[in-house]
Amino acid sequence: MIRTLRQFWWIPALFIAVALAVYGQSLGNALVLWDDTYLIARNPLLRSISLTSLRHIFTSYDPELYIPLTFLSYQIDYFLAGPSATMVHATNLALHTANALLVAWVAYLLLPRSHSRIPIPALCVGLFFLVHPLNTEAVSWASGRKDVLSGFFFLLALGTYLRTRTLFSPRMYWSSVCLFLLGLLAKVTVFTLPVLLLILDWNEGRSGRRMWIEKIPYVALSIIFGIVAVVGKQHIISLLTPWQTLLMSIESTAFYVQKFAMPVGLSPIYPGTIPDLFSTRVTVSLLALILITVLCALSLRRTRIFFAGWAFFLAAIAPSFMTFTKGSILYLASDRYAYLPSIGLLIIIGGGATILRERLHGNALRTAVAVCGVVIALLGFLAHQQSLRWRDTRTLFEYTVAVEPDAVAAHTNLGLFYAKSGDLVKARESLERSLAIQPTGSAYIALGKIDAHEGDIPHAAERYRNAIAAEPQNPEPHFVLAEMLLNQGKRTEAIAELREVLRINPSHTPAMNNIAALLIQEGKFEEAAAMFKELLAVNPYYSDAHFNYAVALLALGRSDEAAQEFAQTLVAQPALLPALQRLIPLLLVQGKNDDAIGHLRTALEQETNRDLAALALDTIKKIVDRPGDDASARELLEWMMAQGIVRKK
Repeated sequence: MIRTLRQFWWIPALFIAVALAVYGQSLGNALVLWDDTYLIARNPLLRSISLTSLRHIFTSYDPELYIPLTFLSYQIDYFLAGPSATMVHATNLALHTANALLVAWVAYLLLPRSHSRIPIPALCVGLFFLVHPLNTEAVSWASGRKDVLSGFFFLLALGTYLRTRTLFSPRMYWSSVCLFLLGLLAKVTVFTLPVLLLILDWNEGRSGRRMWIEKIPYVALSIIFGIVAVVGKQHIISLLTPWQTLLMSIESTAFYVQKFAMPVGLSPIYPGTIPDLFSTRVTVSLLALILITVLCALSLRRTRIFFAGWAFFLAAIAPSFMTFTKGSILYLASDRYAYLPSIGLLIIIGGGATILRERLHGNALRTAVAVCGVVIALLGFLAHQQSLRWRDTRTLFEYTVAVEPDAVAAHTNLGLFYAKSGDLVKARESLERSLAIQPTGSAYIALGKIDAHEGDIPHAAERYRNAIAAEPQNPEPHFVLAEMLLNQGKRTEAIAELREVLRINPSHTPAMNNIAALLIQEGKFEEAAAMFKELLAVNPYYSDAHFNYAVALLALGRSDEAAQEFAQTLVAQPALLPALQRLIPLLLVQGKNDDAIGHLRTALEQETNRDLAALALDTIKKIVDRPGDDASARELLEWMMAQGIVRKK
């Protein structure tokens, strides 16, 4: 084993060097306004690794996918480097590089062995996977972590299973099952592994009772996590009938094959349209898939590897057929969904390379290797260019609307970016373009917020009602309308809208928070406290709810519990003055002077302002004037003077 590692050390070194050459520059990419915001940048779950956070990530969705291990990996990133986008991208790249090495290993185990000391076909397969532009989205997009992480455990489980065919090790077999479990915890779409194992067993000519029995643990895990996945997506309303889904599946599958063969014009978004059996797109796609299937079937007279690779691809891509609908928009495909399925197509290439390897010798072989190197270099160049398009939100979506002008979500997100940047003219232009293609709730809401910001309240209300008409089952238009009504003092109408939000989504925590806050204003503290308790059971990291809950508890005379909730508020917002102004007196009454000083020190380290400094000085004076230990208070005063927050007298 050690001798083998010493002999082939250059293989991982080569893969790392190629990965850095292709994707190294993209390590400086920012997080983008495309899932990264709520999944990473504003996700309080990622800020600490605790029993509470672990319990929450293992018992909740994101909001559709069950990806606890992916969240845990983000937590580790945050623990090591804080809110660093570079750390997230570096982890993605490290996982992708490891996956490429694992693909080479799997190819080595699957492809017929040659007499060559260097497994050239397997290496080519691994390098193709490493640099193929179709994989760029999973690598360069911070939120693509679930694909590269689930792929890592999937490939380990697959490779370990393939090794059991020769070693017959129970330990290795159960290791494969456990690795599969980890893959499912990263992203459930790897649940097709049992089917893929059967395909590869057939490729090797395996049969018999044992082959079926050893799949039972894999199938059991797939069923369990399949149910979990269905629960997470049960609120999604498909825009397609089963027949239309079948037709779009045909078109989508052919589209992936096309992009794999010609990876140009790649986009984060490929708009879909409701398919028709007699449309040119569906007809051509169906004929192309039939042709490939027939060619692979004809090759069975010589080898099973081509048909096995094709079947692997079809089985692995099948879970993506459940993702055509997102909100009120249809999507034909997403590059990241081909991340693992493309291995099937690479197996076909590897099988062909193996046959050529046996037939070619001398100059012919060297020429073939050189051609392979040129293709890998070209793919690497295209992948490098594609990775730079993920530099930031503006770059990404300006590119997207250039290659896919009908990408509704791209125009909307570009509008949101411009609005956040203060360029309201460009924001309106992008959002109006989005609405011209297809009316969506998110575009109407964004335009309504711009109208409200500019003081055009009637027009903003009209936008929100248009959003409700466009997407009746979307709670967000009702919520933003309720907030605007509250600002106008129209409490009754606002509460009606908030109730509608909870009818659509009973776990909508911002709506619950607003209703409970209104109950506080009405003096219904017991009812408000009960609602806040229910809310925080759903989302224990909602800092505004912790603050409002504390206010209700304080009104009920439950000061100890109120202090705990104010302290919990400060976990997410350490310098929140209203929370500090209420918490510090409670802590002083309880005799917890050091805790009070600790909160003030943390707040001042994050933010310095006159009110915060005044609160700190007043607290220090109260502690010093009382009998008892005042060392921490004096230490804070000295620190404030050293920082120039207060002057020495």
